[in-house]
Amino acid sequence: MALATKDRPQDVLQYMLDHAEGDDGKPEKISLRYSYTILGGLHTVVGAIVDMLYELGDHPEYIEPLRQEMRQVLAEEGGWGKRTFNKLQKLDSFMKEAQRLNNVGPSKLALSLFFICEQN
Repeated sequence: MALATKDRPQDVLQYMLDHAEGDDGKPEKISLRYSYTILGGLHTVVGAIVDMLYELGDHPEYIEPLRQEMRQVLAEEGGWGKRTFNKLQKLDSFMKEAQRLNNVGPSKLALSLFFICEQN
């Protein structure tokens, strides 16, 4: 595996290029695989944002405390930076709770099946 240099970035695309074998190294195959990777990542981000918007719609009382925290942290940090998100503890908790409550993963499916069986 090639190490990252000034001319060779260390990212997913470079990893795919470095590890492609045979026909998998063709540009059309690399671009298709990379597109699937990006779409998969976008799906999870969009899902998390939708979960948070649903929670804010259900609980508008959370909006002002989250805004206050952002204003305070942005003032302390002088804008957005690498450390900014680490200081947004209320936002972090809100995001985690929104995903937990709206998750459509295996645990939610098992819980749904449990309730369906209990009702029958």
